[in-house]
Amino acid sequence: MIKVEIIKEVLAMYQEEYPVAHLSQEQLTKIKEMENELKSTTGEEIVLIAYKHSEFEKE
Repeated sequence: MIKVEIIKEVLAMYQEEYPVAHLSQEQLTKIKEMENELKSTTGEEIVLIAYKHSEFEKE
């Protein structure tokens, strides 16, 4: 469980700089397609996670 705790700490450190990206249904579908392609080529369950960099955020 040490790895999980380390991951949680790292995510907390970068949460402000890299918030989770809000994606459209079309974009989510593309990510799922990429995950499936990776699974078919590697034989492993690969999960893609989308973050945005707050420095480039347009508001």
